[in-house]
Amino acid sequence: MTKLRTPTSFKDLFKKFSSGKGVLTKEKHFNPTGSISLYDDEFSKTRIKNLFNAEIGPPLIEAYLEKYKRFGTKRNCYHTISYLCNFALDKKIVKHKLNPCKLVKIKKPLEIIAKNSDYNEISFELEDLKKIHKACLEIAPMFPYQTEIIMFIMVTGRRFQETSKIIWDYVKEDEGIIAIPKHINKIDVDQFIALEIFIVSI
Repeated sequence: MTKLRTPTSFKDLFKKFSSGKGVLTKEKHFNPTGSISLYDDEFSKTRIKNLFNAEIGPPLIEAYLEKYKRFGTKRNCYHTISYLCNFALDKKIVKHKLNPCKLVKIKKPLEIIAKNSDYNEISFELEDLKKIHKACLEIAPMFPYQTEIIMFIMVTGRRFQETSKIIWDYVKEDEGIIAIPKHINKIDVDQFIALEIFIVSI
């Protein structure tokens, strides 16, 4: 078996250790999804030894991250590069001990770009809530589960991710509560909702 040379750039590293494929030797397997990735950017041609240079590497990483406007994208790319650097350290491709990403700070944008943030300062008036509730009742036969979730959220203020996971086993009529087990809520703590709140809302 021919021994492959030690990769000297991340482009070489991606070729040798492509995600989920092990050691590769055929170009057609590289970036198999065809999606735009770190591999496709000029940054991927950076020599690994330069990336681990404390004076060169961090500025190169920061410059690459600045190409993206969304903070979430910057953060995902940052973690991707960090994982690659840890991989290079673990495989002893470099002799350094410090991941260069430790010297990089992700800059948050001055303006929030997410479109959904437009609704952060908006709330429904009572009349609006009545219209939504009425509409839910009207379309309930066509969308039974979805409309129940919406009305449940309107009364309790619970998150959609939690509400959509509630099952009948969580309803404890004898105790007058709906249990919200920790494995379905964000704060990882067992909680409950008093059934009285639904009686009051009706």
